[in-house]
Amino acid sequence: FFIAVPKTEKRLKILLIVSLLIALVARFLPAPEGISAAGDGWMWTRFASHNRFDALLVGVLLYLLSSEINFKEYFKPSRIEVNIISIIAMLGIFILPGIFVDSQVDRFNHLIFELCSGVLLLLSVLNTGHLLDFKFITPILNWIGSRSYGLYLIHIPAEMFVYELTARGLILSNSQSLILWMILTLSATELCYRLIEKPLINYSRRPLPVLLNS
Repeated sequence: FFIAVPKTEKRLKILLIVSLLIALVARFLPAPEGISAAGDGWMWTRFASHNRFDALLVGVLLYLLSSEINFKEYFKPSRIEVNIISIIAMLGIFILPGIFVDSQVDRFNHLIFELCSGVLLLLSVLNTGHLLDFKFITPILNWIGSRSYGLYLIHIPAEMFVYELTARGLILSNSQSLILWMILTLSATELCYRLIEKPLINYSRRPLPVLLNS
């Protein structure tokens, strides 16, 4: 997308057009059998959730805007202001699922989560030095951030593997299943990062002439 459409103005227009087309198509798709059509928008909610379309949309828009706008010039918050914004965004991510249960506005929950995440991402991109820094939590968050793509790819296959084990007769309690899933997910993610992601990242950072001659 970024290679095919090099100009930011065109990127924004194309992104908007594609988003509207997908939204229209998804909105008129029928809900599966057994699902009440509480549902103009049922398929759009599920499409956005399962395909992370809204998250990708927010991420791309954030990138396009940050590449065109010098946020640091207009946004110079104090440490207290950034902490308040961070706390509100984090509370939104953690509390909103309970608010949206059995709610008519359920279809918007994923978008709101991504917007809250986008705020936190923007604050970190600005690198204001004011983000909440907890001595014991920050290293964990850094680990998760550096391996987030692997976690995203691996957590579902690991979950299905544990489910398959229990379906085939392995007796595990819920807590044991959770622990096994976490061990598999974290181990596979770390292996993926060290054996695949990190070598590719290092390779991509090589100077262009070296890449052309290799």
